[in-house]
Amino acid sequence: MAELKLAFESDSQVCMLKTTILEGWPESRKDCPKSILEYWNHRDELSVIDGLILKGPNRYFEVNKLSNTSSSSVIAKLKVIFARHGIPEKLISDNGPQYSSDKFSNFARTWDFIHETSSPLYPQSNCLAEKKRIFTKAKADRRDPYLAILEFRTTPLESVANAHGSTSPICHTYITCTA
Repeated sequence: MAELKLAFESDSQVCMLKTTILEGWPESRKDCPKSILEYWNHRDELSVIDGLILKGPNRYFEVNKLSNTSSSSVIAKLKVIFARHGIPEKLISDNGPQYSSDKFSNFARTWDFIHETSSPLYPQSNCLAEKKRIFTKAKADRRDPYLAILEFRTTPLESVANAHGSTSPICHTYITCTA
């Protein structure tokens, strides 16, 4: 495995592909770097886990209701998630004030994970586009959002819309807070 990782790290195409998977694919094919254009049609099936690129969709995500969006509330929910699934190597959040606080910085340092914020220009890079559609549709249809999540997870892949830039929660956790 170590040899495979080393080979990947020295390959410029693989490095560009990993970066694009993690940071988000461009909105259109014409904006895709030429060196990775051959992966465009598979972009929603690629993820980076432990430094390796894997093909296969990830359709699991967790939802927690927050009483408020303070750093303390977010940290309390994250501790529960981390206790259940393990501490991620990297946590990517939106640019909300709860993540830029000293309290959150100390939490990231103490729990030993890297905290990055997502680019507002590429909302697909924080894996929210598909998830927001699920909740918007459930609300519009007056359906239980948890049933909508379950339906999303169990729907055959051919029926699921693209979720560009998805990545595994094993390696990364993507979060956002809305008031």
